[in-house]
Formats: sequence, C-alpha cells, structure tokens
Amino acid sequence: MATNFYGLTGGATNANIYPTQPTTFTATGTDGDTITLGWDDSAADYDMCQIQYSVGEAGEGTVTTEAGVNVIGVGSNFTEFAVGDWILVAGNARKIASITDDENLVVSVAYGGVEAAAPYAISTTWVDLACLDIDVEAYVHEPLEAESPYFYRLRSHKRFKWSDWTLVDGALTTA
Repeated sequence: MATNFYGLTGGATNANIYPTQPTTFTATGTDGDTITLGWDDSAADYDMCQIQYSVGEAGEGTVTTEAGVNVIGVGSNFTEFAVGDWILVAGNARKIASITDDENLVVSVAYGGVEAAAPYAISTTWVDLACLDIDVEAYVHEPLEAESPYFYRLRSHKRFKWSDWTLVDGALTTA
C-alpha cells in the first residue's frame, strides 16, 4: 500500500507538493547603486519565487575568519546582535549560530578561507522585494545607496506551500 502525504496508507500517493529551490543564488554589486541577483532554476520545481532584502549595518571593528565556523572580532560588538542574524564578510553571508562574547561568534556554515582584519556587516530586518514567476533567473535591485551592504534571500512556492528561506547571499554596492 502506498503512503500519502498525510502519512496515511491506502490509495495512491499525492504528487510532490513541496517546492524545491534553485541550486544557486548570487548577489553581485555592479554599478555604484545597483545589485544584480541571479539564480539557476533549471532543476527547481516551483510556481514562483519570493525575494526579500535587508540593508546591512556596518559592524564595529574588524573580523577574521578561518576555514571554519569561528569568527573572531577585534573591537567588535557581537553581543548587540542575535542568533539567527546574518553576517557578511568579504561578500560571503552566513547565519549566526551562536555568540560567545563581543569578539567571538560561530556561523552555521563554514567559511572556505581566511579573511584577516576584514570589515563586516550584520543583517537583522527583512523587507519584501519581489515575487517572480518561474523561468525568471535574474533581478536588478536599484537604485541603492552606494558603498552599502545588502543581504538577499530567496524562497520558492508551489501549490499553496512555501519553502524555507534557504538561499541567502550578500553584496556591497560600489562607490
């Protein structure tokens, strides 16, 4: 006997009603006051996607990342932020998993390399930006404030269901 999406046996199974995400999502600061978002939805299964953004707040001091989940601050104020906020270091956005003190925090996904004495930004409040149909794989967000950090996240929708906010990236506008 087949098990349906309610976990009940008997009858035929219901088709997959949960949306799948695009495989990639990037935010790239391009033209002074513009950030271009792009994603690949060729393998995704959804009806539409939603994008939100957050204006990043420049952090105090600097941070050093290692090839891991630890972020070490110098002159930083990490305790002013919360678990679940996002940190942007060298164009790489990561979710804050824990905060030990003003100069030590842990992110949920490891950084791939070392960034020493780098500036950083924090994201706390998200705002709706766009809802787009399937087969749209780019969005230009403008005009923005120059030399500012922005965070973006994407989720997908299919048949009355939203996915989690799983794709997050950040970028800086240029001068």
